[in-house]
Amino acid sequence: QTGVEYWINQEISGSNVCPTSALLTADIFCPKTGMAVQAVAEDGYSARYTTTGPDQCVSFLDLTDLAWPVKRNSRFYLAPGSATGKVIMQHIAAMNEQKGYTAPFIFAGAHYTIIAPPVVFSGQSFWITVVVQDAGATKIDYCGTSSFTSTDPAAKIEGTAMNTYDYTWKSDINGSTCDCGIGCGDNGVRVLMNVILTDLGLQTIVATDTVDGSIAGLTAIMVVGADVRLTKEPRLTVGASGDTVGFRICWSNFSTASAFTFVVTDAVPMGTTFVPEAGTAAFDCGNTDGVAPRTAYSTAASVTPPAVFTDGNPGLTTTRWLRWTIPQAGVNTTGCLCFRVTVN
Repeated sequence: QTGVEYWINQEISGSNVCPTSALLTADIFCPKTGMAVQAVAEDGYSARYTTTGPDQCVSFLDLTDLAWPVKRNSRFYLAPGSATGKVIMQHIAAMNEQKGYTAPFIFAGAHYTIIAPPVVFSGQSFWITVVVQDAGATKIDYCGTSSFTSTDPAAKIEGTAMNTYDYTWKSDINGSTCDCGIGCGDNGVRVLMNVILTDLGLQTIVATDTVDGSIAGLTAIMVVGADVRLTKEPRLTVGASGDTVGFRICWSNFSTASAFTFVVTDAVPMGTTFVPEAGTAAFDCGNTDGVAPRTAYSTAASVTPPAVFTDGNPGLTTTRWLRWTIPQAGVNTTGCLCFRVTVN
């Protein structure tokens, strides 16, 4: 059970009682430093222990065994003036030759819960929500400073390197030691923007209090990236003057994530004249996604792609560069782009 006070009733009665040497223990798990646990029994037993650090277990061992016909009530509680919060009680009564077992602790002390998308794209920004919790509730008076790290060495948060970023929390709860005025506090909940991960695979983000290392939190995020590959046919051709040559550029997405807004740029070969396709402005010759590419062109006869392009269907014989913008390429899909030229 969880709570702040417990009563145990031990009673031996009846005729079917054998002499025993039972081990009676009471274990209390405390999430905070300075939690004073008091034990008092009606037969005069009294003991008190105070935790010296977070996440400690106070054990009252080998409590006095009972002889028939005796009963005893014992009270275990957090003493006045100690640190507050819910604790967990476990009572064990077993023969000395029997094994002892522990129960899982279902409450923890103050910690961070980091809420993040389960899957993100490499290099694409997203946000996380950090919630400070204590014994299952939001710790609205928290005013510590959090540092952040990640298994991705290039991770960023709030536009800066994650491993150099610290955030100091604020609270505007009346009576708080870090009161900053109404309306300016985080009160245990903070959204952090512009988080970027670049390394592919499962990555983690860890937040830790810079003073109390027991206040920490972790989240795991799968970072994916699109693997788009291009092919062009024909790779080499020889034509006589006046011949028409058709080129076909195909893309395929071999990754486990969709690719968004990528660009294909190709040059009209020197010594040829571009042939405008009046009926197919996008020069789309097989897109399995059903998403039409956006076509642009340039008349600059440069070795590298120029900076300026004009959107639309190029109808000029001086067109030197073509560019297609693909809005989306789904997983395991293929699309093709085509254009024709005549040999000068």
